[in-house]
Amino acid sequence: MPGGTLHWPPEGAGRFMAHLAEQGLPIVPVGCYEEAGEFCLHFGAAYRLEFHGGTAAERERESALQVMTQIARLLPGRLRGEFSVTPHFIPSPTGRGARGEGKGVV
Repeated sequence: MPGGTLHWPPEGAGRFMAHLAEQGLPIVPVGCYEEAGEFCLHFGAAYRLEFHGGTAAERERESALQVMTQIARLLPGRLRGEFSVTPHFIPSPTGRGARGEGKGVV
């Protein structure tokens, strides 16, 4: 988490997650952070990535979005960064919401 908040993963991470999903493997999100000098791990429920068609690039982005959003839900709000979500906000790699809005707020 550069700068202490959650950011988009490196290029290729979404493609890797999509490949795992295509093999039928579930994803188990884990939020890791330090709080008051303690190392904290929060494990989420296993889930499967869902795809709605699209190009390989769109599937890669969708995979990354789903994974990072699940991880963000396991972190304190101040650490969610670009993945701080509201019902009307969908983060994107450009930092702008799907409806052209700015960053979401928890």
